Amino acid sequence: MSDSSTQNPYSTTNPAASQARTPRAIVLVNDAQIKFYDMCITTTTFYLSDSFKIELPSNGQSSTFNMNYWASVDAITIKIYIGFPPNADTYTQSDLELFMEGTVDDMEFDPGSARIMLSGRDLSSNFIDNKTTDKFSNQTSSQIVSMFAQKYGLKTQITPTSTPVGNYYSQQQVVLSNEITQWDLMTFLAQQENFVLFLQGDTLVFEPRPSDTNVHKPYIIQYVLPTAQQLSPTINVVSLGLSRSMTLTRDSQVTIRVPHGTKTGEAFSVTAKSTHRSRANLSNLPKPSKQIQKYSITKAGLTQEQASQLAQQRLREITSHEIKLTASVPGDNTLKKDSLIQLVGTNTAFDQYYYSDQIVRRFNFQDGYTMDISAKNSSVDSQVTI
Repeated sequence: MSDSSTQNPYSTTNPAASQARTPRAIVLVNDAQIKFYDMCITTTTFYLSDSFKIELPSNGQSSTFNMNYWASVDAITIKIYIGFPPNADTYTQSDLELFMEGTVDDMEFDPGSARIMLSGRDLSSNFIDNKTTDKFSNQTSSQIVSMFAQKYGLKTQITPTSTPVGNYYSQQQVVLSNEITQWDLMTFLAQQENFVLFLQGDTLVFEPRPSDTNVHKPYIIQYVLPTAQQLSPTINVVSLGLSRSMTLTRDSQVTIRVPHGTKTGEAFSVTAKSTHRSRANLSNLPKPSKQIQKYSITKAGLTQEQASQLAQQRLREITSHEIKLTASVPGDNTLKKDSLIQLVGTNTAFDQYYYSDQIVRRFNFQDGYTMDISAKNSSVDSQVTI
């Protein structure tokens, strides 16, 4: 791994400049540092790979990275470090955070403009591209995830579990194919445990799904209402957008129909409902719609408890798209895939927690470090009942 210092092309010796944000980034290709023009990192939802795109000059690199290298190299690994070093003019990888490590899926070379484009996925590609025939029925989910992570030399952030995974196969009447990718197996187990699974740098994370009922250190977007002295609202982001699905503002229900119950062998059904509280404090509201969005799922071999859990899970998935938030903000490393975003200050129902579904970070020496956020959740006015 290269540990040479990086000289920033934009000096901060000016006292005024030294007080400004000074994000810095280092990119390693096969553990050797390269120069780059532009970088984009896309963080998606749980269970999916994050991706990157890096544009770099073919000229001005070390002698290693000549045209013959790009024409012949069999595999390309990428390490991306981003941070705010104490000295923005001279810094090393140890001053930054390893934000992403991954493999290149596609390399494009444009000799005319002397530019190279690298694109690929995070280290989940190791698990996605490899299959297993063993289902490890006598082991727990956390033991299996730890075993796979160790196989690829990854660090781990794993919450221990206690249920042998064979129980999940029989309870859910799951018949897994003879060959299944390691990632699909871990994803299945995470969903049974109500866990999330994702890569964070070189660390495989397997932990309980975040919930807005018990939030630790949310990522706060602060809106300040206009005042007599300040006629315009202020906000700590570059731009903010809020939207609502008017279809999902109606009451919804999900019915799980079980034609053959596990315990009694008899058919039964369970329904979960999402209702919206009336807003009596607002005038000129139309009468609430009596229409209900209805969804029905048939699944055999469940107990009453399992059917109830499935109904609530599906209802949450449907209603989670009711309210959406988009924002453009200066880039930072604080917002992670499992962070909850909290909007405060509007004094409306928009003030609530949001789950991010995409974060696009961009880094270049022209625009600096920027971040576009897309997040969603159900309304705080909705109540789920069984």
